[in-house]
Amino acid sequence: MKRERAYELRDIISHAMQSVDDKTAFSNPNFYPEWEIDVNYVYGMKVRYNGKLYKVLKSHISQEFYSPEDAPDLFGAPEGLQE
Repeated sequence: MKRERAYELRDIISHAMQSVDDKTAFSNPNFYPEWEIDVNYVYGMKVRYNGKLYKVLKSHISQEFYSPEDAPDLFGAPEGLQE
């Protein structure tokens, strides 16, 4: 398989994984995108940050000083999976 095709398939899988239940998501964190600045995050999306999986609690555009670790009102652990 060519590298470009592998990237396309990873994007498809990552998008599809947004709809799985939280327990399944928590078991497969590597299928989710890394948190980035200047991204429009929508309620319910899941992202990785510093090796942990987070769920978006409020829709927003990410900013440098509002990472998942710094903004608990915007991000939380997937339902029922708080550490």
